[in-house]
Amino acid sequence: MSSPFTVGTVGRDVPLEVLDAAGARAVRLRGRPGVPLDAADRYLGVGLDPAIRSLLAVQLEQGFAGLDAIAVGSDTDAAQRLFYLLRELRRVEPGMGVPPVHLVDVLHRPRASSLRYTVRMVRAFVEVVEGWTEVAVTDDALRAAAERRDAVRRAGRALLPLRHSGRMTGAEFQDLLVAGGAEHPSASLARLEQAAADASARTPIEGRLRVLLTGSGHDDAAVVAAIEAAGTIVVADDHPDGELDLAPLVAEQYPPLRTDPLEAIAARWQRNGPSPHRASIGDRARHTAELVQESGAELIVAYVRERDDAPLWDAADQERTSGVPLVLMRRQAYAEIDEAGIAALAAAVEGSRP
Repeated sequence: MSSPFTVGTVGRDVPLEVLDAAGARAVRLRGRPGVPLDAADRYLGVGLDPAIRSLLAVQLEQGFAGLDAIAVGSDTDAAQRLFYLLRELRRVEPGMGVPPVHLVDVLHRPRASSLRYTVRMVRAFVEVVEGWTEVAVTDDALRAAAERRDAVRRAGRALLPLRHSGRMTGAEFQDLLVAGGAEHPSASLARLEQAAADASARTPIEGRLRVLLTGSGHDDAAVVAAIEAAGTIVVADDHPDGELDLAPLVAEQYPPLRTDPLEAIAARWQRNGPSPHRASIGDRARHTAELVQESGAELIVAYVRERDDAPLWDAADQERTSGVPLVLMRRQAYAEIDEAGIAALAAAVEGSRP
């Protein structure tokens, strides 16, 4: 039996339902802490977020092995720069093994014109994927794919009350999301449902400062685990690689999924957010404040990597709107927290004790 056509995805704006509908395997490409960046920096320079440089370094190290194509979301400037580099490397360095690459440009403003544009971009992506896989993407296949992805999102949402109650740590939750980025939806669904059953049987963790984690995204759970090791529990997050991806559902969009599945899928991805790189400061602050109320968070930790400036713009309004203190960890190395960040967090934990 031949392996499925494998598409590496970059960022959070690639409509996975399109890949599923063509029978392709979608694998979220991520960086790896500790991988040398020299080869990647030769092409990208050192002025970009180290997460995207690490992602490229991993692929250069393994020669893009196992990838038949790459789909890049336009949700960050760094991801767009990576797309243009990969496209040029494929043209001028065919021996490097860069597979076909496509940029999916999704707009996130709540406007009818943005939706019309995004529908066109998703339709163009369908045509590209059909060319890659030689499989016709039908409306029925899109509906079935959307229903499977929505089932995964619902299962992820079911974990949120367990996080809020302290029955699941933030590191455990992050591990689940990272694992899901490389799995078939059915495997991810089974993993999430088992995690919910296991967490439901636990006694809530008490006596730790309840944290909402915001700022830059995370390719693994190392930073979340370090924050929790300081005497906290991360009960919620609104960073780009966390629970933001669990809503909305395709089935919640208009037109209904049964009427026009492609437009419903496009609407879902247009409304996917609000991420720090594509939402206004006000929208980010309101979302954070609502999540503080839902989760009972007592502290916001804004973890911001070096060269990832967008989350810095949100921090002041997030603190003011939510009404809870905020610890800002700025200019952090990839997948690490510096001594100043740990000291600020320790002071917040100490200050919360009676």
